[in-house]
Amino acid sequence: IALCFKRGAISSTTAMVWMADSERAAEIARERAFPVGLHLNLDTRLEGTTIPKGVRDDHERIRRWFGNPKRPALLYNPSRAFQHRVDRCIAAQLGQFRIQYGRDPTHVDAHHHLHLAWNVLFSRVLQPGLRVRATQWRRSSAPGVMLIRRIRMWMLRRKFVAPDRFYDIRAIHPVWGGDGLQVLQEARVCAVEVMVHPGFPGETSVLLSDDWIRAIHAQPLTSFDAFLPGDRWREPTHGRARIGVGDGSKFGQDRPSPSRR
Repeated sequence: IALCFKRGAISSTTAMVWMADSERAAEIARERAFPVGLHLNLDTRLEGTTIPKGVRDDHERIRRWFGNPKRPALLYNPSRAFQHRVDRCIAAQLGQFRIQYGRDPTHVDAHHHLHLAWNVLFSRVLQPGLRVRATQWRRSSAPGVMLIRRIRMWMLRRKFVAPDRFYDIRAIHPVWGGDGLQVLQEARVCAVEVMVHPGFPGETSVLLSDDWIRAIHAQPLTSFDAFLPGDRWREPTHGRARIGVGDGSKFGQDRPSPSRR
């Protein structure tokens, strides 16, 4: 991740807290002034040794729900006790981030895109106007599923600030049979985020290639810090829209973890 920042191959990253390498990651990010957001962890066991008992207990309870692979992500848990646990976990991770990084996160996303889970969207801890990732899925064959996803994205955009477009680099880069890097030109008319994972096999070499760096620097490149409330970019000197290349290999996590679509 640090090497990709140095080469200008990415413009943003997110960090997990209370994981195996969280403290060292925070030191590196502070020293080099990286723009870092919070990568919420609601479904993977916390690995830190300094986790308050109440936080660990709440997290263990909710991760049984969020981490169940047989439970569709579209489901909502109506239990008020469960919602309170979710709220406390989010608040605790935000608080720990501020302690380790000395600032608020540039934005928020979540492991396996769980920032889009209903119980997270409804959380009062995540304040309106917060910058978030707006993940987009491949089209489903079930009309009901697509309708629910559209409603969820409508709710997200009404409450939070998010880019207009979201792509996984593996869906657009020719190395993986993607649609082509020409989609990056959308950044000239709207806000685009590209998710990348430097920790995944083969991805670092693509990110550090001259072709990739030329492609993204041909567009106005920025981080989530450029987002303002009201869903507008700060206006750069050579255009109104911008592109952000967001790392998906989380600072503080000592091994790559595959994303759930």
